[in-house]
Amino acid sequence: LGAALCTLFAFEAAAEPDSVIPKPVTCISIASPYVGDETFRLAHQQLERQGKLRHLRISNHKDLVTIVPKMAFKFNIWASGAHVGTLFKHVGLNMKLYEGTSLFELVYPKVRSGYFSSSFDEAWRGWDNSF
Repeated sequence: LGAALCTLFAFEAAAEPDSVIPKPVTCISIASPYVGDETFRLAHQQLERQGKLRHLRISNHKDLVTIVPKMAFKFNIWASGAHVGTLFKHVGLNMKLYEGTSLFELVYPKVRSGYFSSSFDEAWRGWDNSF
């Protein structure tokens, strides 16, 4: 939970005016679960492109915490807001740690475009992370 809160706080701090909080805001999170959906990821990446936010996410490739929660659930289906079943996304540069010969890998989240590409990727990730 601490890494998720760290990510959310860094995002909010980076979005504040420069006169309130000096930029860039640097966030180093360890073993963070998914934090937001695609909209959050795009806003996070926009702050990174503007030089207001730097985020390094460190994860062990076998850590189950880093692949939950898989999707958002809306308890009141009549209220507006997050869609039922919206898949969460990771944000920031990921340093994925491995055992054995390859010690780590740096991965930045991919942003897909196009309805079918995105839908297929979402379905595959949901299926892949279920087992």
